[in-house]
Amino acid sequence: MSTWTISRDPFRFTSPLLRALWSETPTAGNRIEVGQSLALQPNTDILMSASAYRLRVELPGVAMEDVELTVDDQVLSLVAKRSSAELGEDEKMISQSLKNADYQKSWRLPVDVNCEAITATTTNGILDIRIERTQKPSPKRISVTQ
Repeated sequence: MSTWTISRDPFRFTSPLLRALWSETPTAGNRIEVGQSLALQPNTDILMSASAYRLRVELPGVAMEDVELTVDDQVLSLVAKRSSAELGEDEKMISQSLKNADYQKSWRLPVDVNCEAITATTTNGILDIRIERTQKPSPKRISVTQ
């Protein structure tokens, strides 16, 4: 009779450092409570190259002027708002599925980023955030003298 060992962590081979670097702020599913209303947490892809990190954030129907990105203490924060369509004078709403939506999400940035070199563009409802990487300081040996 053989014994099977089941690991409790299916991501045990993933670098714990990478998981810690991109740890998100505490969430409750895909929604978080903001004051009296709920904010959606947009779907996000995180990519890494030798020169930069990229975050691709899904924000359907959100205008660029309704997106706010801030960086404070190595935390990148996104707040965005989608408004429903304005009705014309001779229009009335028959059915409404696209409602107002508030989006909010934060990411703790790794230590090897340049917070002054963050750019963001939007195309087809996808916000593309590029964060330039810097060289990590190499370990330095310090001599001790008497």
